[in-house]
Amino acid sequence: KSDFHLAPHANPAHIAFTYEGADRLWLDAAGQLHIATTAGTLTEEAPIAWQEIDGQHTAVPIAFALDGHTVRFELGDYDPAHPLTIDPILTYFRPTTHSAITSDDEGNLYIAEGAFQVLTNDFGQIIEVRGGLMRFTKLTETGQVAYRTTVGGRKLEYFGDMVLDDQDRLFFAARTTSPDFPITANAADQSCGTDGNCNSDAILDRSDAVVGRLGFDGKLEYATFWGGPFSEFEQEIALDKHGRVYLGGFIETPNNCSPNCDYSFPTTPGVLGPSAGDPIYNTTAFLMALDMSKPPAQAVQYSTLVRLADQVDDLAADGNGRALLQNGTAVYIISPTADQIADTLGLPGDYVNRIYLTSNDKLYSVGDTSTSGLATNGAPDTTLGGSVDAYVARQDLNGNLEFFTYIGGSSVDYGRHLALRGNKLFVTGFTFSSDFPTLNPLDTAVTNNEADLFVNGYTLSSSGSG
Repeated sequence: KSDFHLAPHANPAHIAFTYEGADRLWLDAAGQLHIATTAGTLTEEAPIAWQEIDGQHTAVPIAFALDGHTVRFELGDYDPAHPLTIDPILTYFRPTTHSAITSDDEGNLYIAEGAFQVLTNDFGQIIEVRGGLMRFTKLTETGQVAYRTTVGGRKLEYFGDMVLDDQDRLFFAARTTSPDFPITANAADQSCGTDGNCNSDAILDRSDAVVGRLGFDGKLEYATFWGGPFSEFEQEIALDKHGRVYLGGFIETPNNCSPNCDYSFPTTPGVLGPSAGDPIYNTTAFLMALDMSKPPAQAVQYSTLVRLADQVDDLAADGNGRALLQNGTAVYIISPTADQIADTLGLPGDYVNRIYLTSNDKLYSVGDTSTSGLATNGAPDTTLGGSVDAYVARQDLNGNLEFFTYIGGSSVDYGRHLALRGNKLFVTGFTFSSDFPTLNPLDTAVTNNEADLFVNGYTLSSSGSG
């Protein structure tokens, strides 16, 4: 990862970099750059750029521009008489860095991370090191290890997302290039890919999505493959109150593939079909619903492509069997049988990172925006403080905005994640604002010209205002 610091009047068009050895590069709808390699997929978030002018931190519009394997930057208006900083944000390189953490109502922590397995012989000598495994750890409130479970096969596993149910069973989304991934006997799909070998060849290891469940004690209770002849990328998992599990992600097809080759993904009868106006991406979102309590032949409730989206940024499920698939600033509400998109909701803000649906179908979102005038009456912060502010919002499933507050100071602030516990709302992100508003802070200093993390906590009223 490198920052680019340009002197006044320097030409940013001269910046270009090439990824040698990459299998494929592509940009998604959020402007993120994905670099597929035989070792995994490198992801860089949409770049950010700024100028420091007279002590003010000013955001500059910027995006990646892709020409084959060469990447450049496209910039909006800025003042060339002042220095310019460009920051491509390295998000993760699968499989080694993607991890997650969550908690239950008793205060136990659940941690998912990449892991390595060292195999030794009877004399203690190392005979093999397996990489790309997944490790799930449960820690009690006092820090004791309740369980530690490692899951994987002989090749590579890529953790995606996890969620707990009310019995503290851990459901996870992943993908694997291992034909011997420990699929359980009750799996809906026992075979990786369409050939049992994940459709890998001498040049490229392809992958299948995997969805699984660990019991209260950490034992693997369920795991199934899901995919076709091309690579599936798991991204998000969700549960509904009826016990259905929803897996969302995207499939990628070769650059020389026809627009119709994503039809080889296993779909169920009667689900969403492509329309003439649907966009054609190098990647296409998929969504499947699974009932793990049913026999294998009946477990998959539906499996569909969602051609309006190129990936699944976040996923939720309501109490009526509908899945909410977020892609950018849109949320597609998928009917219980996935035969139609029941509704499409627009989310406030210019960039949305996460959504959260409550049990009474109130939809929260977090992200960042350059738009003023969005705050609701009584919000903690009703003013856009800088060129970009973080935000958190709440709306109903009819799209009515009930709560919106800006988060930030006079510089640039970005919202990334949110969590709810009862009437407590927590928002995280990062800020460049030296005057970022704080209350009972652990740290009040923002490092000069560097981003600092923030955590905001709100107590919500019955109306949803903070």
